[in-house]
Amino acid sequence: MDLPLTSEIGELVDYFERTYIGRTLASGYYLAATFPIDLWNYHFSPSYGLPGTTNAVEAWHRSFNATVGCHHSTIWKFLLALKREQGLVEVRQTNYLAGKPPPNGGGLSRVRKH
Repeated sequence: MDLPLTSEIGELVDYFERTYIGRTLASGYYLAATFPIDLWNYHFSPSYGLPGTTNAVEAWHRSFNATVGCHHSTIWKFLLALKREQGLVEVRQTNYLAGKPPPNGGGLSRVRKH
């Protein structure tokens, strides 16, 4: 492993700390994350009477796992999958802002005929 790779990994770790975890500075002060842990972590949700997951989250997770293509991917496959996901999100956002209706949600909007 060469130095630029180590530097890139360090930048990725710094990003996750700044954005999702928070960090303690050398001075001893705690710098809160942009998105605090209790905003995105659902570990204790059931103890607050909240659902642990939602069908939408489970559907996204299954789709993302299919994009990655394996259960224990390399960091590079994972980052490539994140980039693809970001591209999809940007397309959906652009379509939404343009007033286009969302794509069919996998049959959720279909009416069953008897």
